[in-house]
Amino acid sequence: MKKIFSLIAVVAMMILSQNAYCQSSLSSLLKNATNMVNSATGNDKATASDMVGTWKFSGTACKLESSDVLKKAAGEVAASTAKEKLDSYCAKYGLTSSSCTFTFVNNGTFKIVTAKGTLNGTYTVDSESNLTLKYTGKTSLSSPSISGKVYKTTSSISILWSADKAVSAFSAISSTLNNATLKTIVSAVNSYDGVLLGIELSK
Repeated sequence: MKKIFSLIAVVAMMILSQNAYCQSSLSSLLKNATNMVNSATGNDKATASDMVGTWKFSGTACKLESSDVLKKAAGEVAASTAKEKLDSYCAKYGLTSSSCTFTFVNNGTFKIVTAKGTLNGTYTVDSESNLTLKYTGKTSLSSPSISGKVYKTTSSISILWSADKAVSAFSAISSTLNNATLKTIVSAVNSYDGVLLGIELSK
């Protein structure tokens, strides 16, 4: 009798586990579908209010803005490769979710905290999701401000820059990142128009 009850318990656990997996998979599928629709319709553009809050660095990000299907396909491959290398490089030098946070306040100020220190400044976002970060302290940037784009998904935001600005942007966030290495990684996408590289933040 005990064996029968044990068997029933095991089967019940398997059914519950399968149901949980299916629900999780369905939730993930719906989330990805929503993100794809938002991207296709332009609803992935973020506003200043979308940015408010404290976010953790969750990895690097890439996006290709091009109307040419063939160029976009080739560019996405190059951008994906660059993203993988950037993820590995950032992790190697301590730029991780546990060591880097971004806080955006609704008064237009921001704070970036890393293992190496804190950066402060102001930010603005226009109706086309063009983002300008202006640092108030000392950074490695030749100019105190840097412009990019900000996009949103159902659970994250991505701050992206053109390839020529990405190196400076990453260096400003973390001084441990070497410019020469970053330039080598980013150079793989320099020949593709519309490639944006940056960071993904999640709560």
